[in-house]
Amino acid sequence: MSLPPPAQQLVDGKLVGAADGSTYPVLNPATGQEIGVAPDATAGDLEAAIAAARRAFDESDWSTDTGLRVRCLAAPRKTPGAGEWEYSSRKWCSTSQA
Repeated sequence: MSLPPPAQQLVDGKLVGAADGSTYPVLNPATGQEIGVAPDATAGDLEAAIAAARRAFDESDWSTDTGLRVRCLAAPRKTPGAGEWEYSSRKWCSTSQA
């Protein structure tokens, strides 16, 4: 079985790996088999995510627009037949009504 591409973390509207490129294995809990890898976030990654969240809360409708939050949280989805995860933040998480 070949492993899928490394997972990424969503920070400030962008899918990125860990700043230092480190990862850790994702294991199937039933078999213990490695089924993928995930970014091993650094302290800098954490600070960037916290800062982005604070900006979203302070400078957008994120804190008051329930519909926006639902769209954003539902946006990560598996693409049918592609076998890879897709994130369409620009389409679903736009704070504009356009």
